Amino acid sequence: MAESLDTFQRIMFYVYAEERIANLENQIANLKEIVVRQNEIIVRELADIKALVNRDQDSKPFLEIFPILNKKALNDFEKNIGSYDEATLISNVQKIISKGGFAKNLHSILGKEIITNYNYDGIQTKEAFKVYTHINNIFYKAVGSEVLTKENYINEIKKGFKVAKNRYYRETFFSKKTKKKLT
Repeated sequence: MAESLDTFQRIMFYVYAEERIANLENQIANLKEIVVRQNEIIVRELADIKALVNRDQDSKPFLEIFPILNKKALNDFEKNIGSYDEATLISNVQKIISKGGFAKNLHSILGKEIITNYNYDGIQTKEAFKVYTHINNIFYKAVGSEVLTKENYINEIKKGFKVAKNRYYRETFFSKKTKKKLT
């Protein structure tokens, strides 16, 4: 009798365990359905966001004014900046600096002549870039997410001039060095 009671308890335990397993399998299946539906919603939303971003970027044409190569082009651009759509200019600068940030990509916006003959404050026999208020305003708005204040922007553009000058001087040094090796 004790043995049959023990067997009955084991059978009931296994039946209960099978019911729990079946219940857990149903819960897992329900969760899988929920995850699949959520993924479908997320994919649709991401596609909508991507379409909006692409539409916004495509609506602003890319201007072939960058890099600004020389002082004359810089002065002309500062004078005629009002003839350009500000949002388009900001979008163009943002596209240029999107990989690596403003300081590392200033050389893609301003040419070597400007980089080597200017600094922000106009010290050490260089011309002041800060006098180009309209251009600086466009740059400041373009890097708004990188820098929050005008002071941070000034530090960032100073850093950009330093990085670009170092890059230019390094290129010049290595090109002279390789020319010497070749001769």
